[in-house]
Order: sequence, then structure tokens, then C-alpha cells
Amino acid sequence: MRQRSAWVRRSRSKGVQEYPLKYKWDFHTDSFEKVFAAISGAIEDTGYHIKRNPRNLKPETLPDNTSFTAGIAGYKRIAYVRGRRTATAALTIAIAVALFAISIPGNIGTGDIVWIVIGIILSVLGGIALDASILRYKLSLNANLQGEPRVINPETQTQSNNAHLTIICDAVGKRINWVEDSTEQRTLKEDFTELYKRVDSVLNSFSNK
Repeated sequence: MRQRSAWVRRSRSKGVQEYPLKYKWDFHTDSFEKVFAAISGAIEDTGYHIKRNPRNLKPETLPDNTSFTAGIAGYKRIAYVRGRRTATAALTIAIAVALFAISIPGNIGTGDIVWIVIGIILSVLGGIALDASILRYKLSLNANLQGEPRVINPETQTQSNNAHLTIICDAVGKRINWVEDSTEQRTLKEDFTELYKRVDSVLNSFSNK
């Protein structure tokens, strides 16, 4: 099996970015459906949800010299927590709770009402800050498969029911926009690297069969 890979250079432009996964596999197999099922399983095992399936093609139903294409698309959402911002938000909420605890018990006077209002404001601000401290990313993988039957008899150019298929698989990992923070970049890269390892392991298992 021949395998080529390329890390995509980062870009600060808006829109979908190919980062950091872009690989190509070229191999032979006797079952397109097995390949598709294996790749789909590898994608789902990494936490992705399949959202597009290929056409229902079976190798034995393909006429001579027929080529075909199919696509697998999956998506995944991950969250990254910014520690300092989360701590600040938690502290703000804790202060609000403390103000409620001091002001609400017993008879509520004018001063208590002021502290309660301040506590409400702090709790709202803390909630907003807490939500903003958690970044949510949508990651996606597009895997395109292209294949054609291998000719078993070069003289007659005929195709048997047990013919092998030559399949090329392109897998491109994508996310929305570029991330500047190095820690967040590392988190995304680790996720795509794990995805690549699973897909690569699956496709290697079909090599030379």
C-alpha cells in the first residue's frame, strides 16, 4: 500500500481550515463495502458522528471497467476549558453566593436588598464568564474513496466476480477558523492524530489482501 501525507500550512483567513490532517492511501482490496464499514467504524470509535454514506455498491455488481466514488463525512464537537477564565468566573459566582448567604437570612433591610442586587449581577456576570471560558469546536472529517475493478485477465480484459478493487482514499480533517493559542492547537492536533492512527490502522489491515 502506498501512503502519502501532508501537514496543511496554517491560515488565518476565515472559513473552514484543513488542519492538521490530510492523508492519502492507495491500496487493493476485494471488498469495497468492508473498507467503508471499517473506515466508518474507525471514525465513530474516535467520537465522530457519520453524516453521509456512499452509494450502495457491491464489487460483484460492478460491470467491467466501471469506476466509482463514495464519500464519508463525520463531525465531532469538543470543548476546551480556559483555566484562568474559569477560575475567575467561579470566584465571581462564589462571591455572589456569599452575598446571598449573608443578606437573605433573617429580616431583609435596605442594605440587604442592595447586596442581593449586587449578588444577582455578579452571578449573571459569572455565568456569562463561565460559558465564555469554555470554547467549543466543531471538527469534521471528509474521506473520499475512489475505486475501480482490477482486470484479472489482461488478454481478455474481463472481470471476475472475485476481482480485487483498486481504491484511493483521501482523508482530510477540518475545523472552523484557525486557533492562535498553542495549547488549543495541541488539543486539536492530538484529536486529529488519534483519528489518523485509527484510520491508518484500518486501511493497513486491507493492504495486500
